Amino acid sequence: MLCHRDGSRSASFLIACQTLLDGLKQYAEDFSPTENESLMLIGNAGLGKTHAALAIAGLVLEQGHDVIYVSSPDFFGKIEASRFDPSGDADTLLRTASTADLLILDDLGTEFVTPYFITVFYSLLNNRLGAGLPTIITTNITDGALLEKRYTEKISSRLSAFIPFRFLGEDIRPQKAAE
Repeated sequence: MLCHRDGSRSASFLIACQTLLDGLKQYAEDFSPTENESLMLIGNAGLGKTHAALAIAGLVLEQGHDVIYVSSPDFFGKIEASRFDPSGDADTLLRTASTADLLILDDLGTEFVTPYFITVFYSLLNNRLGAGLPTIITTNITDGALLEKRYTEKISSRLSAFIPFRFLGEDIRPQKAAE
């Protein structure tokens, strides 16, 4: 459950959770690739960020839009591994991600950061922002200074334009494992 916190559910906490969910649902229901903003779903592990991003993807897909969902370490790992491949797979992956109506980049912060990654990530963000295409990023990195240190000032500046949705609570996975 998204809004779980030590088994207690204060009224203000539940209202905050409902507001967050309502905002994400409205984003998906009113989706337009030329009008939607980019979102950053931020919070500790096990709070439902990926689940929420996939729910948005489902609603946006139902409306007939192109959605690309990728795990950050898998996506950037594949691009880096194929960068010297003459087949052009890296270019195809990057072009597809750059032009989709909605790109969902899951688990930013778990990828291996290299100079090549920084170049590709900057290019991807810059191309999507320049084209006015929305992106949703999920991350456990809650500190803006850490984002800048990890990804450079230029990337951090672009990420700061994303609308933050902060997920609160405690990891639900241990509770689910105990059930």
